[in-house]
Amino acid sequence: LENANGHVFVQAKTLVECLEKETKPNNVFDMYLYLKRCALDIICGEVLFIYEALSMKLVLLETAMGTSVNAQRNIDSEYVNAVCDMNEVTFT
Repeated sequence: LENANGHVFVQAKTLVECLEKETKPNNVFDMYLYLKRCALDIICGEVLFIYEALSMKLVLLETAMGTSVNAQRNIDSEYVNAVCDMNEVTFT
């Protein structure tokens, strides 16, 4: 679990970069859209190779689904839209 922090950090950094594009004077936007895409990237994840300094070995880290959907940068992806549609059907 400690190794997953690197993945979460990368996705949080991507979130900040996406939000920075929206920061203009008097600009109002729905931050929830960005947060749910970030959460999707964190949950789906990607295979990461992390070098553990203490044990001096390469560790393979896979998040829950082990595949990258790049939801924050690819907002029109078929998978992201399908997840959003399912959430809408399920929770509304």
